[in-house]
Amino acid sequence: MVSVPIEVVIKASFGSKPICVNRNVKIQDEKIDIFTKGSELLTRLLTNECEICGSGENINVHHIRKLKDLKEKYRGKNEPPDWVKRMIEMKRKTLVVCRKCHNKIHYGKYDGTRLA
Repeated sequence: MVSVPIEVVIKASFGSKPICVNRNVKIQDEKIDIFTKGSELLTRLLTNECEICGSGENINVHHIRKLKDLKEKYRGKNEPPDWVKRMIEMKRKTLVVCRKCHNKIHYGKYDGTRLA
């Protein structure tokens, strides 16, 4: 019995178009630098400082849904807390604060000590 090598030809196609392989192609990857200005919140975070007490540890961001909600909540009531005034005056829905101040804000115990 004589063994004859069998040549297998695999042809791939995409629909009716044949797919060919070119083994001599040189691929050149180029790094494209994309520069963005960033955002104001990013620069406030990068200062790594609480906007209320000035400490620089355990920084969080306090966020509200709408400034309108804050304005309506304190309308006709006593003086709003200093952190609320600060957010309204900055016209921002975020406040970069340390963990202690953030917890005081959420528990309603912020007493208005030092606003940077």
